[in-house]
Amino acid sequence: MDLSVVIPTYNRASLLIRVLDAWREVDQATKYKYELIFSDDGSSDNTVATLKQQAKGLSIVILENEHGGAARARNAAIRRAQGERILMLGDDIFPNPQLVNRHVELSRQFGPDTAILGDIKWHPELKLNYLMHHITEVGHEQFSLNAFQPGQYVDFRHFYTANISLDRQFLLSEPGLFDERFSKVNFEDVELGYRLANRGVHIRFEPEACVYHYHDYTAEAFCNRQRIAGEMAVVFVRLHPELGDLFGVERTRDRYAKFRSSSLVGLPRLTDAPRNFDAIIKVCETYEYELPLAMEPEQKYIKLALSSLYVRLFRACFELGVLTKLDPTRTDYHDYLKSVYFNSDGYWNLYLEATDAFRDLSEPDRSLREIILRSYADQTNAGMEIALTNKEVEFLRRNEALAQTERELADARRELDRFKASPPWRIGRTVVYPARLIRNLTRRLTSTLPQRNAGNVPKAAEEQVQSPIEDGRVSSPRLGIILSERDLPSPKERSSFLSEFGKEHCFILRANHDEFKVFSAGRELSMNYEELRGLAGRLSLSARQLGPETIRQ
Repeated sequence: MDLSVVIPTYNRASLLIRVLDAWREVDQATKYKYELIFSDDGSSDNTVATLKQQAKGLSIVILENEHGGAARARNAAIRRAQGERILMLGDDIFPNPQLVNRHVELSRQFGPDTAILGDIKWHPELKLNYLMHHITEVGHEQFSLNAFQPGQYVDFRHFYTANISLDRQFLLSEPGLFDERFSKVNFEDVELGYRLANRGVHIRFEPEACVYHYHDYTAEAFCNRQRIAGEMAVVFVRLHPELGDLFGVERTRDRYAKFRSSSLVGLPRLTDAPRNFDAIIKVCETYEYELPLAMEPEQKYIKLALSSLYVRLFRACFELGVLTKLDPTRTDYHDYLKSVYFNSDGYWNLYLEATDAFRDLSEPDRSLREIILRSYADQTNAGMEIALTNKEVEFLRRNEALAQTERELADARRELDRFKASPPWRIGRTVVYPARLIRNLTRRLTSTLPQRNAGNVPKAAEEQVQSPIEDGRVSSPRLGIILSERDLPSPKERSSFLSEFGKEHCFILRANHDEFKVFSAGRELSMNYEELRGLAGRLSLSARQLGPETIRQ
């Protein structure tokens, strides 16, 4: 047999149906003999039953184990495997149809001492948030494959069991396989990679062997993942003390010890300040919500802000796991880590530098230094809390401004509807310039649309704006009335109006109680009240709209 595919699984019943469908596509394209080994880690859902029901047409081995972690489940599958090579995947990994072909051919090309690390992309059906982009392409807290070139050799830290294959006999020659002291998922694969590297295994990145990762993350979920990673990093360093500096376990312990021995440990806090990272996570979630709604220039800065927060937040959660694993009895880790990572002025780093630089000061000088640094720290810590609050207020204000914009838009539409439903020619200035009112309403409609729709006014809104005018002309004849001479437009303005709205319209100037001047296209007529009424009748203007009472107004 050419290849054994090892997949540990735990409570994935709902996803495994689709995973197996993807493997059926692989089966159609594969030229080599292979087997699928699903090793269940004591699932409490229908994972095993689902695998048995959906296994038809595939070469599947199903192993049932007591719950003991991914390391134990993988070991059981490796010992059962029959293939020349072992390909290790996750139970949330969807294979490319050519996956088996690529791993078999590449491994034969480069030999038994080369592990083939394939590419791991997000599944195309996932709706990616910026967090998922950050952890694989910016902060690299999960994978750092985008930093590698095809054919590049990488170190043991990238022994990712989400998509890696190696020689089975070489793997079985390593005592213990995956160390089962890693009770949780994280670093059990890197630790095995370290031992294999010491025995001569090289890890070669080959993106042609591609898989798709179906796992969406929230900030809170990834913080939990990082905390577990910190706990397992302690297990790793206890097994290999020579790597303590690489994972920062000793550095984390030493920095916390300095904090505990300083007067900063008694720093006053806001009474309602949270003791965990919930407020920071909430800010990240708000940024994530705002990102797709923002304009392109704003998106750039929101992404920078998110990455700045994520780098510090995920490092803080990792160190929280380290410290908790080292001493689970302490209760001040959150306060310490917020002081280290979420103070914009970096007062804690300043404190450490000052401590090292002035360790030979006299006791009075040291006491004075402590007072100054505590005061500085108190101000900057409060500043961080205020900044978080202000950021929330800023977004609330933006949401309120958006709601107010929507209300103004609705008011403008209602005003336009009312204008269209009522006699549009009125006494006063608007008689002469009804188009001005329409244009003003148009501006209000288009300018008050929410910013995300700017430049793309809905067709319905366009029709609302344009409906009073058809082909540049008022849709039906109207009669305009001017009551005073000062309101009468100039000849040029009258000509412009009539050219736009039709020469059947006119302007009327009241000369005295019973004498009127009518200005139409190129003509000026003098009329009395009865003649004016006759003109109104010919233009279909009802007596109710133009009567003595109206004119006397």
